[in-house]
Amino acid sequence: AKFSAYNYHMQYFHRIAASTARPFSPHIAFRTTPRQRPGNLERTYMLEGRYHRCAFWAPVQGVKDANAKVKEL
Repeated sequence: AKFSAYNYHMQYFHRIAASTARPFSPHIAFRTTPRQRPGNLERTYMLEGRYHRCAFWAPVQGVKDANAKVKEL
């Protein structure tokens, strides 16, 4: 279970593939889309990124409308 949690963390928080241990390719485009029925303290619009191979749009930020409390490197 620990290895599975590690792979999940690396893939979804650091964008590193478990199978190759290499970073994913960056998104090729970005768009902003409205959210349906956002709750209090949630974003009304989401930033999405387009993957380079499958052309799938995925959210690149969380729904919580707050600034990150981690310093940029």
